[in-house]
Amino acid sequence: MNLNLIWLTPAKFEREWLLTLLASQGRSAKERDGSTSEMYDDEPLFIMNSVVKGYEEYFARYEAARIPYAVIHLSDEYYRDSNLFYDHDMCKFVIRNYFHPGLARMPKVATIGLGWRDGFAKEPVARIPWLEREITVSFAGNVHHELREQFIGAFRGVQPNAFHLTRDGFNSANGLPLPEYKALMANSKYVLCPIGHWNIDSFRIYEALEAGAVPIAFSITRTQPWFYWKALFKTEVIPFIQEASAQECYEALKRRQANPAAEAMEAERTQQFWEDAKRRWGV
Repeated sequence: MNLNLIWLTPAKFEREWLLTLLASQGRSAKERDGSTSEMYDDEPLFIMNSVVKGYEEYFARYEAARIPYAVIHLSDEYYRDSNLFYDHDMCKFVIRNYFHPGLARMPKVATIGLGWRDGFAKEPVARIPWLEREITVSFAGNVHHELREQFIGAFRGVQPNAFHLTRDGFNSANGLPLPEYKALMANSKYVLCPIGHWNIDSFRIYEALEAGAVPIAFSITRTQPWFYWKALFKTEVIPFIQEASAQECYEALKRRQANPAAEAMEAERTQQFWEDAKRRWGV
């Protein structure tokens, strides 16, 4: 099945991830760069985020003209984007990449994980077997708020570790180049995945999973008072480490390390869980 993907947003951070999910379902995509000044009548699947100006008015034109369309709605991290078009008769479905319980209950809405950044899986790094990985816990990224400070601080005593910290914003020029970032994850047993800018979710979760590492993340926060991963993955059993606080995550890690055989089995379960999720999310 060929899909007509129209990129309304110029930012294609998730392109590789989305095309991977499409390919997993045996679907190919014809991609075009679009704008809200042009109309399409070939069952378009629009890819948009809040950067796209006037998208509500644009989709209203499709509703008025009775032209069917669908939307992949990206980057609504703060849940501030307008979603009035979700109720349009002509809007056949919406795929989001940030879970929200209210929006997820809408019959047309499905949610997928954020996935990895564009280019992350283009040249895969060979996965190192779990028992041969040299780093117990790692983190490479920006430390821009207190919760990240707390999270990293809780694990500083875990050895061997590898932390590459920056403090100058997203996509820092001082960050690890992508090949080194991937190699670090591929050689780590666990990757710290504290919250993004505000949302509990982050690209790092999925990049760690794709690299064969086990994420360590918050399960719930004050601003997102639901168990995010259980809701997103639609299961009560999440095999990676996720707890309500950094200290509880640290304690969960120590419990796993107390039984190396069981720890290795949990790592294997995490990888199977991830492969199952990718198959289920095929858009």
